[in-house]
Amino acid sequence: MKILVAINSFKGTISSQQASQLVADEICKTEPAETIVCPVSDGGDGFLQVMQSTCPGTSLEVVIPAPWIGGTLSTEIIYCSENASFVIESARVFGLTRIPHEERRPLMLSSSGLGYVFPDLEKEFASQFSTARKILIGLGGSGINDFGIGAASVFGLSLIDDQDNVLEPIPFNFPAVKKIILPTKKLKLPLHLVLDVESDLFGEKGTSRVFGPQKGATPVTCSILEDGIKNLLTILKRDHGLDYSDQRIGASGGVALGLSLFADITYIPAKNFILDTLCLRKLIEECDVVITGEGRVDMQTLMNKAPGVIIAEAARQRKKVFVVCGEFDGTIKPEFGETAVFELKKHFSSLEESIQNTEQGLLHASKELAAFLF
Repeated sequence: MKILVAINSFKGTISSQQASQLVADEICKTEPAETIVCPVSDGGDGFLQVMQSTCPGTSLEVVIPAPWIGGTLSTEIIYCSENASFVIESARVFGLTRIPHEERRPLMLSSSGLGYVFPDLEKEFASQFSTARKILIGLGGSGINDFGIGAASVFGLSLIDDQDNVLEPIPFNFPAVKKIILPTKKLKLPLHLVLDVESDLFGEKGTSRVFGPQKGATPVTCSILEDGIKNLLTILKRDHGLDYSDQRIGASGGVALGLSLFADITYIPAKNFILDTLCLRKLIEECDVVITGEGRVDMQTLMNKAPGVIIAEAARQRKKVFVVCGEFDGTIKPEFGETAVFELKKHFSSLEESIQNTEQGLLHASKELAAFLF
C-alpha cells in the first residue's frame, strides 16, 4: 500500500511539513507502509516553507510597516534562482496570526507593508539577484480587509473626499471617497498571485462577509466594508474604466485589486498551484490512499483550499481519502461523500485545549486512522 500524506498547516500551531511527517511516521509505527510526505499550501500560512521545500532559495529579511498604525515587523522573503522568483507569503506580512488581538480592527488595518516590500526588492536586492523575473506571492491567511489599497498608496494612489482632502487609505474611509487618483509608479517585476480561495469582492459570498468575522469584524464593520468596496469599485469604473465587479479576487482581503493598479498580474488559482506546481495530481495518481487535512475543515475548505482540492482530485481518481483536522464542521459531511474524518478536538475537553496540544492530538488521530486503515 502506498500512502500520500499531504496535510495543510494548522494555523499558528504546526506547519504543513511537521503535521504531514508526524502523521506519516505514526502510521508507519502501526503497519510498515510506503509513504510519500508532501507539504502543501494554498497560498496561506506555510506557503514560504512549502516553496522552500520544492525550490530551495536564499532567505532575505525586510523590515516593513505593520498592518496597524505605528507598528513595524520583520518578514522573510526567499529568492529561488531555479525559477528566478522572489517568493512572499502574505500571511507573514499581514496575516491574522501576526496581528495582536487588541489590533484586530479591520477598518483600521492596512496592506501598506506589502507595498513597501517591493521597492526593497527592486533596489536593495537588484544587484544580488539581477536574474529575477517575477515575484510570486501566496495570498491567504490574511488579517486585513483593505483590498490592497494600502499597498497601492505606496505607489502613489490617493483617496479624495468631497472637500478635496486626501484620506488615509484604510477601510474606515472608503465610504467617504469621492475621487481616486491612480498610482503614479509601476512595479517593474510582474506579480504572480496564488489565491487561496475563489471569493467575490463583495456580497453574501464576498470576502468581507465570509472572512471578516474571523478577522474581528462585527456585523456593523462588515456593512461598512461592503459599502466601502462598492464605492471604490463604482469610482474605478466610472472615472477610470476599470471594472472589477465580476472578478473573484477576494482572497486575502481582496488585496489583489490594489496590486493590479500598479503591477502586471498573473492569477494562479490554488487548485492549479496545488495540482500542477506541487505535483499533487501526479502524486495522487501514484498512491492508493490519500491523507489530507488542516486546522478547521468547513465550507471555506471547499472554496479550493488545499484539502478541498486534494479531496476532490482524489475522489475524481477514485482513491481512498482520509481527513485529519482540529475541528470539523459536520454540516458539510454530504460534500465529502464517504471520506472518513478524524477530529483532534474529540480527544480533549475543549477546542482551546486541543489547539494548545496539536501535536498530541495529531498522534491520537494518526493512531485512530491507522487502526481504521489497517
